[in-house]
Amino acid sequence: MRITVIFLTIILGGVLQLSAQEEKYYIPSAIELSIAPKEGKDAYYLAPQFYQVGWSKDSKFAYFTYLTADINGVKNTVFRFYIQNLVDDKIVWEITFSKAKAVSIGEIWNMYKKEIEKKLTQYKIIQYEQPFRNFPVSIKNATIDYQVLVTQSKSSLGYTYINAIEFHVYSGSGDKIIYKEKNAQAVRISVPGLLLSPFEPRAAVFLLKIKNSDQEGVYPVEIQIIGCHMTSGFKNTVKDEPKPDNEFEIEIDEADFEDGYGYK
Repeated sequence: MRITVIFLTIILGGVLQLSAQEEKYYIPSAIELSIAPKEGKDAYYLAPQFYQVGWSKDSKFAYFTYLTADINGVKNTVFRFYIQNLVDDKIVWEITFSKAKAVSIGEIWNMYKKEIEKKLTQYKIIQYEQPFRNFPVSIKNATIDYQVLVTQSKSSLGYTYINAIEFHVYSGSGDKIIYKEKNAQAVRISVPGLLLSPFEPRAAVFLLKIKNSDQEGVYPVEIQIIGCHMTSGFKNTVKDEPKPDNEFEIEIDEADFEDGYGYK
């Protein structure tokens, strides 16, 4: 089967202007990720909010996630800040805050503001909030779309989960693999869309993995950001073009995977 897009994402306030000075940064608007309750009407999704902070001219992307939720009857807050190189997807800097109580995003930002601003300045990140886009995307007279191939397995508890993932993007000139994973352990995945760099034809592609947990009916959601150059690297001919509904239809043999996350 193929992936159905189930998340609606809206950037509050639309595109914001560049900050007056590169050394000054503010808390951006959240990109809300809504989840269709396919695991049942009483399913509880631990889905963090996503915030894009800014971009550099050499393919760095800064963002953070924030989650406040009841976990095992206790209020928990988790904040993760990343600066990611979208060429090789390596995280060049990160910071994590976790507390067993409710802590506002403003409190956390003020707590780490100096450290965050120092790193954003070091990596020449300019604060900019791009509009969120859905696939397919048109860029330089080409239409870019995606296809995700998966291997599914059966757990000892009787449910089916997604084990291996191979993420393709394609255009009229061919396709390329931008991400591979052998042990995703996800019960469902979704590709809500992407953010385009304001400085180059490179995107931050969103892959969302819904996981099982020890608590019945509770499903943590992991946000995976994948870098993708939108105009180069397309080499192979796409044999079976995906249908518009983007539901899983194709499964792949796990033996086809190689080590690493694929090619950019």
